Amino acid sequence: MIEERIRNYRKYLELKGYQKSSIRGLLKRAELYETKTDNQSLSFKPSTLQLYYYQKKVYVNYLKSIEQEQVYLAEEYHKKEIPKIDIVSIAEIEELLKSCKDVRDKVVLVCLYSLGLRLSEVSNIEIEDIDRENKLLLVKKSKTKKQRQVPINNKSLQIITTYIDQERAIQQEKTLIRP
Repeated sequence: MIEERIRNYRKYLELKGYQKSSIRGLLKRAELYETKTDNQSLSFKPSTLQLYYYQKKVYVNYLKSIEQEQVYLAEEYHKKEIPKIDIVSIAEIEELLKSCKDVRDKVVLVCLYSLGLRLSEVSNIEIEDIDRENKLLLVKKSKTKKQRQVPINNKSLQIITTYIDQERAIQQEKTLIRP
């Protein structure tokens, strides 16, 4: 009877559109739930325990909605440990800007800190992406593969403009930051 229930559960998950890897984990958790051999005594990371709870919850919802069984599942919440983040102070950023050897390094630092760009986004900026009049930067190649516009403050625009006028006028490349 348990094997038939698990087979039906597999079909249910496939119809719902779960990926094969997710189905494997959900089926394993359902089998452990049915045999009452849940590994509660073992010490897992909170994120793993939260995943196990989610998998049990999906199975219990299946039992309630499809199998018409009245099943009680105690609410569980396993708090993830958030590592402490060291935040760079404004004084430290100003010190970094002062210690930059050339304007190029300053532009990279300004784009990373002041505009909040990722390093890969900074390396893909093209000169035509900078709208000096409206103080906007068009980020074409982002992590999410979506374009977005980033506002540029006056100080950052001044540093970027200085770099374009001094350094980029000599080289006729499209990208703002040359490797």
